Amino acid sequence: MDHQTTRRRLESFDVPSAGIQERDATNLPIGYANPVCSACGELAIDEAGDDAWVGWQPGDEPDPKPGTIQLAPDTGTNPVYVAGAKCWRRYNFGGYVTRRDAFDCDTVDEFKEKHRNGTVWIHAFNTPRPNGVAVSRERYESVSAQVSSIENAIKRIEPFERSPLPSKDVSNVREPVRELNDAVQNRIPEPGDSHITEYARVVTRTLRSERDRSQEFLRLCERYYGDSL
Repeated sequence: MDHQTTRRRLESFDVPSAGIQERDATNLPIGYANPVCSACGELAIDEAGDDAWVGWQPGDEPDPKPGTIQLAPDTGTNPVYVAGAKCWRRYNFGGYVTRRDAFDCDTVDEFKEKHRNGTVWIHAFNTPRPNGVAVSRERYESVSAQVSSIENAIKRIEPFERSPLPSKDVSNVREPVRELNDAVQNRIPEPGDSHITEYARVVTRTLRSERDRSQEFLRLCERYYGDSL
């Protein structure tokens, strides 16, 4: 590959999954070919459409041993797919970097070979979506419904952030949370000895974070499907 070709590819670089320019991406890894921003990297699925796993493959995590700390291996799903685009992940130090595949590679080693110009990583998106998988409309609809449920819960809990209140029973805060799915409920801490006002603030802050994270996925789907949603 000549330097002129490499330069053209660098000039056309954007974040493949989100469809935004590099300068507008958040937490974009440095020193990797075709990096995918962290917000989009979290949306990766496997070829079957299931969420990508990191560390222990589901069902393979060993039972904990008393007095020991078991570190998960630097492994995970490969390849992964973000908005239908095939990507390969580099797993290291308990984390990962997601990188867009421009050449429909069969292995991560082939990805490394084809995305280099000598010793320099290249940014090349010359294949629109090689061997990709579609973003699930069912998942979009499920997450959309979840966001609506979270926003409803926030509205019901917000009044308890203000004091004084006629009731100091934290069950008034817990009740809207019980109507959410298990994944969201598991992120809500127990009240302990917290005052209802303090606990309500903790819960709404957690729910807003979960809502914002889910909305990242919805925005990606809206760009992916366009007017057909």
